[in-house]
Amino acid sequence: MVCSFCGLNECEAWLKSYCKPCADLRRMLILYDPMTCADILNRCLLRTPDQITHKINAELKKNTVAELKKKAGGDDKKDYDCPK
Repeated sequence: MVCSFCGLNECEAWLKSYCKPCADLRRMLILYDPMTCADILNRCLLRTPDQITHKINAELKKNTVAELKKKAGGDDKKDYDCPK
């Protein structure tokens, strides 16, 4: 039998209507305020357009720095570690 919440996973037992992950989510929503749970999920899992732009810029900057290090000849510490 397929989970009645996600519709993807199989249920744990014949009499249960939720799979394990969905049953855990349901328990959290029962134990805690659903608005609090939704707020936490929105803050942790969803990104605003500003956050997306910041992440893209950070990744581009990281890739640019890595490329500059490769072009500059790599790590300078190697020269000091091995005497010539």
